[in-house]
Amino acid sequence: MITTKASTADARIKYSQQIETLEREVSAIRSKVKEMAAAGDDSWKQMKYGVEHGWSALSTAIQDAVTKYKE
Repeated sequence: MITTKASTADARIKYSQQIETLEREVSAIRSKVKEMAAAGDDSWKQMKYGVEHGWSALSTAIQDAVTKYKE
C-alpha cells in the first residue's frame, strides 16, 4: 500500500509535469502570436492554422491536467 506521503509526492510530481507541459504550450502559442503580428497577408492562413493547432494542444493539456488532478 502506498503511504500518504508517497502518494502526495507522486501527485506533486505529476502536477509539476503537467505544469511544465502547459508552460511549453503557452510558450508555443506566444511564439505563434508574435509570428502573426509580423506576418503579412500571404502568411495569414498558415499562421491561423498554427495558432489554432496550438490552442487545441493547450486545451487538451489543460483538460489532461484537470483530469489527473481530480484523480
